[in-house]
Amino acid sequence: MNKISNETNLYYFYTDDLLDMRDYFLSSIKDNWKLNGFRLTTTETDGNDFGTKQYLDILKQRTEIILGLIKQNFGEYIIMSDIDIQFFAPCTDLINESLKDYDAVYLIEHLSVQTINGGFIVINCNDKMLNFYTQLSKADLSVYKHFDQTYTQQAIQENVFKAGVLPTPLFNMVH
Repeated sequence: MNKISNETNLYYFYTDDLLDMRDYFLSSIKDNWKLNGFRLTTTETDGNDFGTKQYLDILKQRTEIILGLIKQNFGEYIIMSDIDIQFFAPCTDLINESLKDYDAVYLIEHLSVQTINGGFIVINCNDKMLNFYTQLSKADLSVYKHFDQTYTQQAIQENVFKAGVLPTPLFNMVH
């Protein structure tokens, strides 16, 4: 299996109200990955704040796109990123050291409890991740405290797929 390289696709997601953040995110990337953006839209009008219908609609779109990208890139690694991520140095080598035999590696959410953050994921496009994202795309995320992130953490605990966390030099607690 190939590791990530300059040929690796980084996919990111944005909405029209976050174009400045998207541009800042893109300007901060220090690695030479192939950058692919997805503009997400929704007909919901309750704002895209955490937990709103618009937020859940955007999560659903994001999940369906990731599912398609796993199929499209089967046998390769891909990187998925929210645009509220900022890079301060190249990180390909640190990521490659973390991949081991994991199906996915994540930023860590909280150092003290070792929970994952779904805002930056390196995915091994394999059968386990295809099956996981197929199930995630069908799930009612509104019943989970932190939506897709809680669903994913539960799947990891149930050994649906093998996940690791990226090293702490790639981590900066933001909330």
